[in-house]
Amino acid sequence: MRPKRTIPPPWVALGISRATWYRHGKPTTGRRRLKQAESARRHDASLRSLQRAGRILREAPDLGTQVEAGTLKIGTAERLLIERQQAALLAWFRAELERS
Repeated sequence: MRPKRTIPPPWVALGISRATWYRHGKPTTGRRRLKQAESARRHDASLRSLQRAGRILREAPDLGTQVEAGTLKIGTAERLLIERQQAALLAWFRAELERS
């Protein structure tokens, strides 16, 4: 009879399922996600600036490229994005009023 294994399987040690362990190519260490605060420190920026930049990149990629190029500051890009969103909301609201 085969003795019981005292060492846990590698996927259990990583806290993932066996299938995930195989899908990721049998990793030996877990993937550690970088927290926002750590990422901000790494980029020498504040947490808020990092969050603003993420929002701009997500919602207005054209402004994001200008921020990355250094031709536009994050605060200015955020104000432009808010103005766009307000204009779109106002146009929608006017259209709804005309329908009624």
